[in-house]
Amino acid sequence: GRRQQPQTDSPTPRPGSSQKPAQETKKATEQALVPSTPQGQYEGVEVSELLERLKITDRKGGTECRDKTTVIVNYFPLDTRKLDKAYHYDVAIEPDKPKKALLDVMEAFRRQNYPRRNPAYDGSKNMYSSTPLVESGEISGTIRVRVDNADKEYRVVVKLVAELDLTCLRHYLDYANDPTNVFDSRNPSTPLQCLNVILSNVPALHFVRVGRSYFTPPATQYALGDGCILYSGLSQAAILRWKPFVNVDVAHKAFTLSTPMIALIQEMFPNALQKGQLMAYEEKSLSSYIKKLKISYEIPGVKKIYVVNDLRLPPSKATFDSDKGRTTVLDYFRNVKELRLRYPNLPTLWVGNQSRNILLPMEFCTLVANQPVTRNMTEKQVRNMITEVSKDAKTRLDRIRGCINTLNYNRNPVMNEFGLTVDTQPQEVEARILEPPVLQYSEGTQKVRKGVWNPGKFLNGATLQRWIILCLDDRTQDNIIIELGKQLQQNADQLGVRISEPSRFARLRYTSDLKDYFNKCKLELVIVILNNRDDCYSEVKRASELAVGCLTQCIRSRTISRGIQRATVSNILLKINAKLNGKNHCIQNLPLFQGKPAMIMGADVTHPGATNFPSIAAVTASYDACFFKYRFEWRLQPPRQEMIEDLQNITVQHLKYFYDVNRGIKPEKLVYIRDGVSDGQFVDRRLTKHHGTTP
Repeated sequence: GRRQQPQTDSPTPRPGSSQKPAQETKKATEQALVPSTPQGQYEGVEVSELLERLKITDRKGGTECRDKTTVIVNYFPLDTRKLDKAYHYDVAIEPDKPKKALLDVMEAFRRQNYPRRNPAYDGSKNMYSSTPLVESGEISGTIRVRVDNADKEYRVVVKLVAELDLTCLRHYLDYANDPTNVFDSRNPSTPLQCLNVILSNVPALHFVRVGRSYFTPPATQYALGDGCILYSGLSQAAILRWKPFVNVDVAHKAFTLSTPMIALIQEMFPNALQKGQLMAYEEKSLSSYIKKLKISYEIPGVKKIYVVNDLRLPPSKATFDSDKGRTTVLDYFRNVKELRLRYPNLPTLWVGNQSRNILLPMEFCTLVANQPVTRNMTEKQVRNMITEVSKDAKTRLDRIRGCINTLNYNRNPVMNEFGLTVDTQPQEVEARILEPPVLQYSEGTQKVRKGVWNPGKFLNGATLQRWIILCLDDRTQDNIIIELGKQLQQNADQLGVRISEPSRFARLRYTSDLKDYFNKCKLELVIVILNNRDDCYSEVKRASELAVGCLTQCIRSRTISRGIQRATVSNILLKINAKLNGKNHCIQNLPLFQGKPAMIMGADVTHPGATNFPSIAAVTASYDACFFKYRFEWRLQPPRQEMIEDLQNITVQHLKYFYDVNRGIKPEKLVYIRDGVSDGQFVDRRLTKHHGTTP
């Protein structure tokens, strides 16, 4: 349920202001923000009935916790007392590309049409001002700006579409617990969206925007590897709590470094140039990396920038129609351009307009610098980024303070347009220091200290008789594999897991053979040593647990390459025991449940990168007294949909399983943990959740 908000007095209207009493403001805001529901229904159920079910008991004040402290949070108070109204304008720019030029276009349009005003523009189709920009409600004109070293003409039309009452931002607490009041940040007509657009204008002109974060080129480059460097920056968002805040945090992202494509291949695949060609998995990895990035193509007398669509056949095999008939890319460059290719068997880059077949040899191409990498980073890049950005709390706070000083909110003309100010000091709040839980093992208890404890003998140790170690990494030597098997056996005995001797270890060179291997092995568990390919883990899991139904435990080859540590073996055994339906430990005392049967559910929705692919909703649920054993249900649903459509049936399946496993006992309490829901979506999810879980 929604966290109970602290109670405060209603603000006193300023003399001469047009501020309405809280109740009138609340009523007006509800009418403006809440979409009408057919016959007062939500998915066929009366809203009044749902709201009655949604009543949540107020949390009792005070606490039995004796240890309290004061902590600094990265929330900076936002003063909205002068923010009463905003005027929402629709912005139409023709042409509307490149997107990076639109801010410059609107800045030039502002100087030409309303130079004394500083409205907030979102970089796309929405703009807000504190008072009307012109009496007519519509402004249009033609603007010329310089884009990519050339003058370009744009047609701009700005049209007033709505007048927003923003006093609701100050009266948020008056209806904070009213489920009909929704601040949906995706809707450009809502006050919270308006506030975020205003704030976004502070860093917009001086930072590179990527999603909701802003970055600047680093003074000193930190290499992440594979053609990328680290950019540091910030993220910000308007947050409504007991009063408005700006949440500011540091952000980090990989950006491209100007790198010749041949050098990039050498770094990503050290043996490829010596062989003169890429393996199938290397080509797949490079394709995923390079798609949608810009490259610079340069030969004597020619220099052009292209966007990469994909990889294609190598120059020695790729053909196209020329003036002299069908020819290969290799022959074209040799005979027409008089250039000899050093790597005729590396893939070509398919670039530019996708309706054309423009194929370029890699050796004439260079990755363009300063491009944000929006796809998943390589394993090397992730490792290097974690090393660099993992800092203690004080260092992180110092960096956040540095961001606040750099932004200088209170001197920004757009912030001044709306009368907004941000406190430069972060909020301090009272916090409770909770006692860490005591973990119960079969031969005693262990107390957690600073998140660390020594594992005892497992509460219920599993038995493993038929298993094997499968190695997919050529560089992992036989003696390391044999030693891993011995260490697992020795440590298993100390932890209470009964493991027999493994079968002779096996090796596979190609992941394409995995499915056949798992079909034939007929074992309880296969421990798989992964190679360094980024997709190796997913391919193993797809073949073993999705296609065949064979249980696997994966280990990165680098984890054991420099010796097998006892802590590593213990961690592997923790996972193996749980997968074999053993029970590692349980929390000794859980006052929340008071010894009564209960179920903990966890839910999330994963969205693929492609917008036409379905999203995957997954819900797990515990079914034992220690909350150690879980089962899960998953569903495919429409792309980008955050609400879980089939939650009711999923919940029924979990409850039935709990009832069957526990011989007719039903859970008396249910805890539902939901990830990935924004403040603006919270009420919609809560209505859906209760509708789905209430008979």
